[in-house]
Amino acid sequence: NAEAAEWYRKAAEQGSSEAQENLAKLYLEGVGLDKNYAAAVHWFHLSAEQGEASAQRHLGGMYLSGYGVPMSDEDALHWFKCAAKQGDPGAQCQVAKMYNEGLGTKRSESEALYWYRKAEAQGNETAQRGLALLYQQGVFAARSPIEASRFYELTAIP
Repeated sequence: NAEAAEWYRKAAEQGSSEAQENLAKLYLEGVGLDKNYAAAVHWFHLSAEQGEASAQRHLGGMYLSGYGVPMSDEDALHWFKCAAKQGDPGAQCQVAKMYNEGLGTKRSESEALYWYRKAEAQGNETAQRGLALLYQQGVFAARSPIEASRFYELTAIP
């Protein structure tokens, strides 16, 4: 709501990285404020510069999609990697996907596999599905129906 947005704004202007990120989300979603992608990018950037992994992941998404900033795979990869290095599994999956597809960087099978494995170790289902597909196809590792089956089972709905 508007009152929460005002309190977040006050704290964000005082340098609170958490408030900056929360204010950015309100602008992104149009909750309590008019939707404003440029303002969301501004606040995500301030929070990301202070090391907030979630803000870094969101900022990467803004660059990847071109919301509020010119689309840039290179900038997206930069921010996703910042968050991924801090252990953010969503960002780790994005980095893996970007290496897999060669977005913003040279395609690297070993980097894609590395980042998917990091996210999978945290139980991330997107990474599990990604690894299952890679093992099934033998794209980044020796083809292994057993490994593919194991990762597919992890994501199966009981």
